[in-house]
Amino acid sequence: MRSRRGASLQTHPIELQRLDHLAEVTSDGASVERACAPELVYLYGADEVRNDPASTDDFRSILAAIPSESMLYRVYGETDRNAEKVYIGSVTLESPFVASEFGDCVLAFQHAMPSQRA
Repeated sequence: MRSRRGASLQTHPIELQRLDHLAEVTSDGASVERACAPELVYLYGADEVRNDPASTDDFRSILAAIPSESMLYRVYGETDRNAEKVYIGSVTLESPFVASEFGDCVLAFQHAMPSQRA
């Protein structure tokens, strides 16, 4: 099996990791009787906080202008690649964004490319 970029999926084990073990306990450590975890998770930016992609404004200023309690993402998941997307919940801002040199210069996220669907 190969990813969209042609790399073997075996070189990207993050793509093969399931979330079932995380769904088996609550955030306070209690067991869940019938755990169900999505195979795929989708984050859709909330309309309320969209900005103009052509803007030349400093992105940190745009983020700082988003008020607390704003929804940032709507989260959907699929239990398998043939299932319909199911609404899971949302990611909501609990406090103001804070720009930092660490966040701007050190912290970086690299996402594994999802495998190409058949």
